[in-house]
Amino acid sequence: GSLHPDGNRLATADETGQLIFWEIPAGSCLHVTQFPLPLTKLATSPDGARLACSRQDGQITIFAWANPQAEPLVFNPPDDF
Repeated sequence: GSLHPDGNRLATADETGQLIFWEIPAGSCLHVTQFPLPLTKLATSPDGARLACSRQDGQITIFAWANPQAEPLVFNPPDDF
């Protein structure tokens, strides 16, 4: 998982490719996204603005922590780098 710097939000992923954004104090789910492949890594940017996740095939998806429902940025290495 990846904890947001404010300590109030957490992103978790599982082997089925499900990514969940949580609000920790309330224990509530803020958003769920299903990927077709397992996620291998999650990382929050140092400023807490973005969450990056990588899939088993190398695709990288970047979400905005402020609005995880918004369309994320998607990169398919090595072509997009």
